[in-house]
Amino acid sequence: MAYKNKIKKTIRLYPDTFELVEGYRGYTKEDFTGAVESLIIKGLDNFHSTLNIQKKVRSDITKLSNEQKSLRATLSKILIEHTKLLAEIKAISKVHILKTDLTDNEELQSYINQSIKKAINSLKEKNYD
Repeated sequence: MAYKNKIKKTIRLYPDTFELVEGYRGYTKEDFTGAVESLIIKGLDNFHSTLNIQKKVRSDITKLSNEQKSLRATLSKILIEHTKLLAEIKAISKVHILKTDLTDNEELQSYINQSIKKAINSLKEKNYD
């Protein structure tokens, strides 16, 4: 009865493919048609699983990309605020030092340059990996 429901088709296989199917058929103890059907069904299941995995990976990558953009924006805002604060501190300090006549502008600039060099060298020495 089940045989009458099947569609008859002729397929051509390369000799290597035929040998692989025969090897699978011998392992599973199925007839040739059953072995080919099993392999086709497994292949289609793998195909659908692969598509699902691909969709999931794309979704995860998109989500990570959006999170990364958000983190970059937040970090940029923090760096901008940090830079503004440092500029304010520098301006206030410079005005205070110059108004109290503790040093002249050239000496102050020399101290500033030395401090910048020390800070940059310190950053270069650290390993942030």
